[in-house]
Amino acid sequence: KYEIRALVNAGLHARYVTSATSPGKPPHDSENPRGGWGGVWDNVQDIAAGATGIYPLWGVEEGDGLLIHADEDGNLLWRQHAPLAQPGRQIGVACNGKYVYVLADAGDKAGGKAGLWRVSCKDGGYVPIPHEGSDPLAFSLEGIVKPAPVEGQPAATARPAATSLAADAGTLYVSAWYRNQVVCFDAETCRPTKTFDVREPMGLCLDGADGLLVISGVQVVRLDLGTGACTPVVSEGLVAPFDL
Repeated sequence: KYEIRALVNAGLHARYVTSATSPGKPPHDSENPRGGWGGVWDNVQDIAAGATGIYPLWGVEEGDGLLIHADEDGNLLWRQHAPLAQPGRQIGVACNGKYVYVLADAGDKAGGKAGLWRVSCKDGGYVPIPHEGSDPLAFSLEGIVKPAPVEGQPAATARPAATSLAADAGTLYVSAWYRNQVVCFDAETCRPTKTFDVREPMGLCLDGADGLLVISGVQVVRLDLGTGACTPVVSEGLVAPFDL
């Protein structure tokens, strides 16, 4: 009497989950019907996080959306396009739980101004910022402008008028590099409220309820939002730091 036993399995199979910097459509079947991540020319420029996931931002796009919201499992919840009223490169993103704010750099096309647009965290729908003008999405931050070139003098750096942003429930914080200031704006109206003197500010990151971490020149400082005092946090070993 012979007894034959065999162990059989279905083998190994790849299961597509998602992809980054893709053309916006999964290259094969996916359990995520909303598509892959990206759909742009560019690498991710900045990323924000909120209670329901992350908000990566690409600099430019070709119609597939450059701002997305994905949950912690990588499922794409929504994607949004840069408004036509905000030409140029999209350079920064921040979330305060109600809105996702995007900082735009149109360069000389917009007179060196710093563009800003926002969407709802919930569904990615545009939320226009009140201002004068015919286009509801053509908003620029008041008082933050890249200096115009002066004939006979060296051209200004290629750095944009505003270099980074952070947000809490009531305030939007923006690095104004040419002014050597961090400028505060009301989170609803996006009108300026106060300023803090910080040398050559770049990347920003909230640090508790009363502080802001700021790249200042080649160091990281903590800005006390109550007193305006800057305390060095990282003062050595950095070369051309950009973001936090």
